[in-house]
Amino acid sequence: MPQPTGSAIPRDPPIGISYFDVSIEVPQGWMSLNDGVIYRIHGESFADGGAQQYRRQRITSPYVAGQFTVNAVQDIMEENITVYCFGYDFIDLQDNIDNLLLAFSQYSYQLRIDTDSNRRIWNCDLADYSVSYERTLQHNRISTVRLTIPRQPTVQREIIADG
Repeated sequence: MPQPTGSAIPRDPPIGISYFDVSIEVPQGWMSLNDGVIYRIHGESFADGGAQQYRRQRITSPYVAGQFTVNAVQDIMEENITVYCFGYDFIDLQDNIDNLLLAFSQYSYQLRIDTDSNRRIWNCDLADYSVSYERTLQHNRISTVRLTIPRQPTVQREIIADG
């Protein structure tokens, strides 16, 4: 008899954030990172809102104390996201982790965040990551992947229809 795949595992009670969706652009289309079956966004993701930094050009003078900014542009931002990965067994779990890491190993991709009827789209670069194989989570066939995602400072915003 065939075994169910990771997509057949119900999660009760669900963990992570359930009121919005996060998707990453992959060659086959959009992959949801918050479907509640294979992936779920950790509740502390997006908590810091990203820190904005600027690339500054400054001038100094031998006659005046201090420095003066003559030009500044927004620099790339970093977002920290943690994703729970689920699997039917350890092999299925590892396949789901590998698929997630493959998606975030693209040199350039878009990340789409849908909250209620609002959508934000980020243009992102290759992400840094770490995978946690905690024993307590492993017994439940769960791992966490912590991602540091560099993104461009501009955000595309859209209003989407409900449902």
